[in-house]
Amino acid sequence: MFVIDAASLTKFQTCRRLYLLSTAYHPRKWRPRSLLSACLRDAIYQVSNGADPVLAAKDARLRFMQTAADAGLDMPPGGDPYRLAKDCCAIIDVIPRCVAKLILLTMQPAPDLELEFDTHWRTLAWADDSSALHRWVFVDRIDPERIESEGHSWYVAGDVMLSRTPMTLHFVELGQIRKGRMRSPWTQAYYLPALRNGDYHFRAKSGAALKGQWETRYLADDTHADVNEWAGRAWTEGAAVTWMQHVNVTVPSEDACAATTQMVRNEARDMRRAVDGQWSREWHQYPMARAACDGPFLPCVFQPACYAPSVVNLSTIPLYVPRGHGTINQQLAPPSATQPEREVSA
Repeated sequence: MFVIDAASLTKFQTCRRLYLLSTAYHPRKWRPRSLLSACLRDAIYQVSNGADPVLAAKDARLRFMQTAADAGLDMPPGGDPYRLAKDCCAIIDVIPRCVAKLILLTMQPAPDLELEFDTHWRTLAWADDSSALHRWVFVDRIDPERIESEGHSWYVAGDVMLSRTPMTLHFVELGQIRKGRMRSPWTQAYYLPALRNGDYHFRAKSGAALKGQWETRYLADDTHADVNEWAGRAWTEGAAVTWMQHVNVTVPSEDACAATTQMVRNEARDMRRAVDGQWSREWHQYPMARAACDGPFLPCVFQPACYAPSVVNLSTIPLYVPRGHGTINQQLAPPSATQPEREVSA
């Protein structure tokens, strides 16, 4: 049985080398945003199915810290991984508590879809009791361009059109990593220096941003902060709902769905031939897709292999681990359902 999904199809269309390498290896170190997103999705999945948000956040936070300590974080030289990990754990503490205040539906793994008699499409989105699909997306900033980009991706278009099932996209704004810190609206409040022991706030009563003499207070730096109070205040002041957006994706026409299904079948055949076909080539025999080498934001994690002066065996490079070793459960599917997919270019 040959199984493909949105992650593998995206890699295949991005770069043949990337696809072949990632089928056998994954980076030893996690990129912070990838690990943060994986842990948050696990926590939200648990909360959607009735778990206590405090306990779900605790489990996700422990998973993040353990993975960051064991495998390490892929950071620029000179960065402080412990400080960044504390920032990420503060985000993990707050978001599940706020998400729990939404009306959540029980989630379950969506069924795989048969493309051909021996080829299946793995649906990475979750399904609720009515079989409608749901996908949680964590972004730097929620804007129309990012929403449109996600809607055009195989993660959405593939799952929706192959299953002929509508999807709800749940966007969560995380912020950006700047100067070695995770600058997230979820973990930044504001206070007046003249009233250091006074209240903190996330925005003015009018809903506008706090300006002037207000200074930033970071949750990760406040050892005495009450996370429940922090999350509750972000919610009651109306700030938390502005950091989330829910977008409904309808099913296109049957003609469009049928055409897309045929496209995926054709690509699946090429993917299978690349992996185990009689005339399949080694990964280094494929030309570089140089537009993918540096990615839109970060370089591809397999650059040390592709740019080596001679062909290398990845098992001899400590940067990579064979698939099935040193992994944690990730969101793309519900916890314990699949091995994680690492972000390799963003």
